[in-house]
Amino acid sequence: MPKVNFFLKFLKPVLSSSALLLTLVTLSLTERAQAQSTGGICDRTEEVYTAIVASVTGKTTCNAITPTDLTGVVILDLSNKGITALKEGDFDGLTNLLFLYLDNNSLSSLPSGVFDNTTNLFTLRLNDNELTSLPSDVFDNTTTLNTLQLNDNDLRSLRSDVFDGLTMLNSLTLENNGLTSLPSGVFKDLRVITSLDLTGQKLSNLPPGVFMGLSNLRTLRLSQNSLSTLQPGVFDGLSNLTWLDLSDNSLSTLPPGMLEDLTKLGILDLRNNGLITLPVGAFDRSSLRSLTVYLEGNDDLTCLPSVSQYTVLQDLRDPFTNASYAACGAEVTVSRSYLEVEPDEDETYKVVLNVQPNPDAGTVVVTPMSDATGTATVSDALSFTASNWSTPQTVTVTAASGATEGSATISHTVAGGGYDSATTPQVRVKIENGICNRTEQVKETIADQLGKR
Repeated sequence: MPKVNFFLKFLKPVLSSSALLLTLVTLSLTERAQAQSTGGICDRTEEVYTAIVASVTGKTTCNAITPTDLTGVVILDLSNKGITALKEGDFDGLTNLLFLYLDNNSLSSLPSGVFDNTTNLFTLRLNDNELTSLPSDVFDNTTTLNTLQLNDNDLRSLRSDVFDGLTMLNSLTLENNGLTSLPSGVFKDLRVITSLDLTGQKLSNLPPGVFMGLSNLRTLRLSQNSLSTLQPGVFDGLSNLTWLDLSDNSLSTLPPGMLEDLTKLGILDLRNNGLITLPVGAFDRSSLRSLTVYLEGNDDLTCLPSVSQYTVLQDLRDPFTNASYAACGAEVTVSRSYLEVEPDEDETYKVVLNVQPNPDAGTVVVTPMSDATGTATVSDALSFTASNWSTPQTVTVTAASGATEGSATISHTVAGGGYDSATTPQVRVKIENGICNRTEQVKETIADQLGKR
């Protein structure tokens, strides 16, 4: 019994010290938890908490920041900070943050919920990073986002639902990423978007309907891609589009009706493609009253289709000089290929153009010429403009004075309006008495039977 008392006497101070140490540890953990619940952001990425502290007046340390301080942060500029990674809770509590700039860092990925608490974010910039992919839910809680910039990253593909819910997004730029394809429906929720920039990708085709529903889109940039063909209807529904940039691709032609729905298009940039031909009537729409088409750098394009008088073709270089280019499929059409003319009489035929001439290349002048003026002569040259090109005009063929028989060929020279190399038919003429001295009723009956009325 004395030994037990001795050990108890010895252990009492040891047990008291342990209890004290445990109490101190408990208090320390409690105080830290209380500090984290009422303020302090020191557990966030260093560059993030440093920027937050700098934006809060009167605070100099990360553990002094309170939840109230966080709600007062409106702009957070983290550009050029050398950030290689972000933590999921880095932006927690920033419920009134409007502008977040993360340009020129070394981010290769983003945590799924990194922006979950930035519920009032207006502009998010992630340009010049090393992002290779985007989590499908990374923007789920940024439904107020107006501007999203993802230029100059390493994105090769996009998830079809990555932009779901961004119903207030006005501008999306993805320039210089190297995307090889676009999933169908990737832009389906962007109902108010006005500007979409897909410059500098590796897109070889566009899926049908990829822009469907973007009725408010005004600017669409698809330059510096690898597009060789476009699907018919790919731009259907873009009724408010004013600028379409397809420059620096590999297009050899355009699908018929490509501009059918683009009734407000003002600029169509087709520079530096491999255009060889364009569909007839591609630009011939009365609604395109101020369309400017840029075609520089398409050296294999030998003709242009019918062009509305309101359309301006800009930057035309070799093989074109100024506005003097050939109209695709341009032909001069005549109503008759053979005429029989009685001595001292005349006959007529009609001449009309098949496509509208280029209004900037002047008037189309069609000059009929007889190869035997001693047998038959023709009336003067005809003039066609961009406004009267489809109205037939009359050529009169008259038997030369004293000619009772013979033949002649009427050919046509054409100049101006892009018709310089147009196909021009000939009209054969025969002067003979034939049945000319017979009664009118007999002549008409014979002519009907021969089909030469």
